[in-house]
Amino acid sequence: MIATLLLLLFTAAPHSRGTSSTCQPGTLQIRVTDRAGKPLGFAHIKVQGVVQREGDTNAAGCVTFNELKAGRYLVRVRRDAFITLEKEFRIVPGKPARVVAALSPEAPRLALRSRR
Repeated sequence: MIATLLLLLFTAAPHSRGTSSTCQPGTLQIRVTDRAGKPLGFAHIKVQGVVQREGDTNAAGCVTFNELKAGRYLVRVRRDAFITLEKEFRIVPGKPARVVAALSPEAPRLALRSRR
């Protein structure tokens, strides 16, 4: 009788799989600017972690990635004439993650001339 009651309790209890808040997808919002705070459009973003995503910022320097699983991620921000930036962040269920990436300009490249 007790074994039957225990079996009934375990099978009737809600399973945490699929209903847990850790299974809810998260959102990542990225804003890319220069060091003065001016938005940098058309920067390439690569998100690596539990889920891999890529995309480009819009003209206002923003991009949003939806449906990311909870966990740690690395975001790589690349744009011509600027130093590539990498930042780590964490997706927490129910809370949007926001990353602001302020890029520094690359040093000018020197052109070498050969003497003839």
